[in-house]
Parts: sequence; C-alpha cells; structure tokens
Amino acid sequence: MLHNALPGCNTQVVELTCSIESRKKMITERESDYKWRQKMLMRTEELELALKANKTFDFKVENDHKSPEEAAKEILGLLGWQKKAKGTASHAFI
Repeated sequence: MLHNALPGCNTQVVELTCSIESRKKMITERESDYKWRQKMLMRTEELELALKANKTFDFKVENDHKSPEEAAKEILGLLGWQKKAKGTASHAFI
C-alpha cells in the first residue's frame, strides 16, 4: 500500500513489534483509566490480527528483549544501511 502511494521511491517498511503479552503489560502499566485500558487491550489484539492478514512491511523486527540500540542496529542491517558509504541518502518509514 505505501509502495503504491509513493511510486518511483525506494521505500522499505519495517514493522517493529513485540509479543502480545509485552504489549498488554505496557498498556496495563500505562493506562490508569479502566475503560480506556480495556479498550486498548482489545484493540492491540485486533491490530495484531489485521497486521498478520495484511502484510504491509518488508521486514519485521521482534523487539521483546532488545535495547533500542540493538533494534536499530538490526533494522539498519536489514535495510543494508550499515554498508552504505558515509554521506549517501536513503529514506525508510520505521
């Protein structure tokens, strides 16, 4: 879908994800309002099913037990950016 919206652009989409258990834990810790928390818990399951049904990414990076630096390094490796010469420009939606 994104590739069609940006014809002629070299785009790569990376889905940064974590387990349903991790997402539910984060929502439970973050949302103090009971009704809003319940809505977000249900929504995270719906979104996971939608993402699985409509593969909209080129690469998927699991992020359950990684530091932000580790996840970023993995993404850069998947995109081939670690090997690019300094000063070259590329764009990605992460």
